[in-house]
Amino acid sequence: MARQYGFEPTSCWTRTPESWFRLNLKAFFYPEENKLDLHRSWFDISPVRFVFMLTLRIFELLVRERDCLVMKLEKQLR
Repeated sequence: MARQYGFEPTSCWTRTPESWFRLNLKAFFYPEENKLDLHRSWFDISPVRFVFMLTLRIFELLVRERDCLVMKLEKQLR
């Protein structure tokens, strides 16, 4: 699809976003909350988010399966 619109994939990888991980933890700890993305808790404090991100990056070194495909694309000049 990228090539169809004039882009060339230069690299791709998979990653689990910290925000996705944090949202799932919030769903576990606040099962009755219907708007978790708006519900602010200690999960949303910057130092805690940094720890989650660091933990995920370390965990990704051990596990191959991740949740999100990330692609780097370059626009091809005509």
